[in-house]
Amino acid sequence: MALSKIQSESVNLADDFAGIHFGGTADANALDDYEEGTWTLTPADSSGNNSSTTIDGKYTKIGNVVHVWCPTITNMVTSNMVQSTSEILRMTGLPFAATNANFVGSINMNNLTFDTGKSQISAVSVGSGNYFRIMKQGSGVNVAFATPSDCTSGNTDFINLTITYITDS
Repeated sequence: MALSKIQSESVNLADDFAGIHFGGTADANALDDYEEGTWTLTPADSSGNNSSTTIDGKYTKIGNVVHVWCPTITNMVTSNMVQSTSEILRMTGLPFAATNANFVGSINMNNLTFDTGKSQISAVSVGSGNYFRIMKQGSGVNVAFATPSDCTSGNTDFINLTITYITDS
């Protein structure tokens, strides 16, 4: 099946479908990668100890841009995680490995301990991987990564998020 000549541009819907092309038929103009699915967010410490609490989120991937969403996860820091200021809190399970770039999005956390002068949080990719870290920051102070001990244990600590990032996949 083929459909062509729509205001001097074409849409290729042939059996060997190579995506939808905008502004020409070159590969750079193709929308050839779209996917929706679920992913599982698992908090962990930097030693690799996973929280026993997980939550399923959703994602949409368009080309190399991934949008992830996760509903509220409570009691995210559990006793099997190392409760030390030297451990860095990781949020693992991203559906695609991130490139070495910062994320964009919104994060809402409850009962995260902030150091003096730090009042903002953001998600940060450190190298390529299927996880991100929570960075605490503020005006005129050094940034720091959140640790499992920064989170109040129990049902009052939670996170929900929407993040957009770039992948090489």
